[in-house]
Amino acid sequence: MQEDAEQALSLEGSKRLLRHVYRVRENRRHILDRVPFILRWGKWRKKTERQVLADWAGGYVLFNERDYLYLPAGMDTMSTHYLIRPAEAEATVQNFCPPGGTAIDIGANYGEWAVQMARAVGPAGKVYAFEPVQALAGCVQKTMDVNGLKQTEIVALATSNKDGQASFPVNLDHSGRSGFGQSHAGDAIIEISVKTVKLDSFVRERQINRLDFLKIDVEGHESEVLEGAQNILRDLKPALVLEVGISPDQDREKIHGLLTGLNYRMIGIILPHGMVEGDWKSYRAQTGPFGTDFINVLFVADTM
Repeated sequence: MQEDAEQALSLEGSKRLLRHVYRVRENRRHILDRVPFILRWGKWRKKTERQVLADWAGGYVLFNERDYLYLPAGMDTMSTHYLIRPAEAEATVQNFCPPGGTAIDIGANYGEWAVQMARAVGPAGKVYAFEPVQALAGCVQKTMDVNGLKQTEIVALATSNKDGQASFPVNLDHSGRSGFGQSHAGDAIIEISVKTVKLDSFVRERQINRLDFLKIDVEGHESEVLEGAQNILRDLKPALVLEVGISPDQDREKIHGLLTGLNYRMIGIILPHGMVEGDWKSYRAQTGPFGTDFINVLFVADTM
């Protein structure tokens, strides 16, 4: 009897917590829609958000009207970010992941892009979600399982410009900053050993002969991943979303040389409600939007 009562209390607590999550998310949505702040939550908003984060024991939140996203317990910045702020729907996924198509997500994190790719390509398609951090790969798997997206394969490898083994820094405070190219003073970092693979090698071994969409978010290791993917970019010509940010001059020049040499052109910078044009000149000089933050940029291959 006591055990049943405790379970009932726990269930009621979970219901209350999820209601709080819903209200916090709705509050943020209305703020973004320019509803006057004072009419929504006022001074209680921050307190409510802190309480939600402290009480979250791990579970599934609605990602959109249909799909769930699994978020673990803990105060990891990325997990708390998606708990409070629902991930944005990415129109580029719908535009370049046709039913029956193939997509690859490099740096899947919690699977916020991969779940959209899988939903777009449908049961007849295939998604490969690369995530070398075991805990995050487990989160992606839970997300795919709860949504019935069996067309997604979680690949626990790191992509690079060579096949082998490497030491991989994992940021315990901010999972989104884990990666070969990242170093943030003051953050808790551990090093793990991961198997690395060139994307060209992976595609060849799996006999993948179609690739519609490729997203790369590897925190400063983009040039190495692109070096290891030149064959598929040349032969399969997937649409490419690349996260870029403040990086050394030689990396930007290398990325520019690789993509222009493969006849890829920059379409624009992806924002929550649209896109703005970008150009190689601003990217190489790290000016304008390329000089302030990490942003996702869409590239497509010229087929002529």
